[in-house]
Amino acid sequence: MAFTSVGSITGGPTDREVTVGNVTLDDGADSLWVRVVQQGGDSPWPYGFGLLSWQSVEGRELGTIKVYGHHDGETYRLGNGLSPVERGGVLKFEPRMYNLRWLKASGERWSLAFEAQSGVAVPSGGGRTTVSFPATDLVADRSWTLALPSALARLDFQ
Repeated sequence: MAFTSVGSITGGPTDREVTVGNVTLDDGADSLWVRVVQQGGDSPWPYGFGLLSWQSVEGRELGTIKVYGHHDGETYRLGNGLSPVERGGVLKFEPRMYNLRWLKASGERWSLAFEAQSGVAVPSGGGRTTVSFPATDLVADRSWTLALPSALARLDFQ
């Protein structure tokens, strides 16, 4: 499974919480990987950050994370090791901007695109955590595994 588009938003200093789009997690998924790509403007966004969460009728079951904007994108993981009670929910973004007076006067806006993919972060024996999902390139799908804490980040393409 590959990342799928969830939606795009444009926010400013007066926005509190923006709904990006609906996301349904796969059966058994306990994590949601979200790719955030900044659309235009200074990169990285120098005027603040945002809070990203996935919210179901049970609340923010996968937690909330701090995200930043970059033109080349960055992937973040929502999850706390527990599978959510509900599978359907919405991706929410809350801009947190510095110097609100200046931003209001300048009319500066922050545009971001979001893609998501659900999966499982599986704890393995010995206190290690293994994360895996397919990575797609122009040639073929390649599976990979990230084993923590034994490496900073090592991708083993198989």
